Amino acid sequence: MEVERRAQEKLVTSIFSYGNAHKAIIQGNDVESFHLHVRLSNSEDQSFPNPELAEKTRADVKIGSTFDWKIQGMIVDVSNDADCVISIDKRSMDGFGFDLDSEIQVHIKIKPRMTSVANQIKAIKQAENPHLGFGDKPGNQGKGFSLAKTVLAHGCEVDPRHPDYFVLDVTTISSLELSIIQQRLDHLKNVFHLDEPQSSDGAFLQRFHIL
Repeated sequence: MEVERRAQEKLVTSIFSYGNAHKAIIQGNDVESFHLHVRLSNSEDQSFPNPELAEKTRADVKIGSTFDWKIQGMIVDVSNDADCVISIDKRSMDGFGFDLDSEIQVHIKIKPRMTSVANQIKAIKQAENPHLGFGDKPGNQGKGFSLAKTVLAHGCEVDPRHPDYFVLDVTTISSLELSIIQQRLDHLKNVFHLDEPQSSDGAFLQRFHIL
């Protein structure tokens, strides 16, 4: 995750810096704002994918023949063929001569918002806490699910060859009558469609704890 975050940050800052010129078309949006429909300079390079930008990400833009007109905007989610769309306040264009729907050159600087990646990293680190999952606590190996292994999708607890494999048998841990257990299992099978190995009565009965 840390590597992914650094890679995303590098990708965004390498494209959205004042050293790169991109093409944009100014279009009217409403009484208060314009939309800059941006075509990035690298948009034709399939080996260099354009980064996904979160809505409301701040964008600092320079326009004009010498790129000396500075405006501020934010990324908006608009369905069109532009690589990104930036909403700007109409007042920021007062005094700048331009024609709507005409193409201009722009410099764009964006500081990437990595909140979602940071939250994922935080969740993974929290999952390493041995007190959160029963299978993570000392002495419980092979007795219950490990939150850390589940988050990291190891899948070892469902592999019979792995020491962490375990069977959670509902009939040994529930005080309900077998008929009620079966009724609830049947309901789950109707709601959640399983693949063939999961859908056999034995496997399904062993893997689920119905209270």
